[in-house]
Amino acid sequence: MLSLVGKGGTGVVTGMGSMTDIDGELSLFELTVLQKRLQGAMFGGGNPRYDIPKLLGLYADMNAGTNLRGVVMYDEADH
Repeated sequence: MLSLVGKGGTGVVTGMGSMTDIDGELSLFELTVLQKRLQGAMFGGGNPRYDIPKLLGLYADMNAGTNLRGVVMYDEADH
């Protein structure tokens, strides 16, 4: 998996086979020399109770034509 990540990039694990799977292979050489990172994510790291209503509101605004050129901005708290 890390071979798909560029130098200084981050590979994100978003799924797994079974919760009993505890072993995996990765190149410690690539991880170290190419300064790569590996991170897990559950639901994209968001808060569904907050994020889904907010995104639906933005979608409704776009659909109604009140937000024609909106841009979704992320900050450090979203990572």
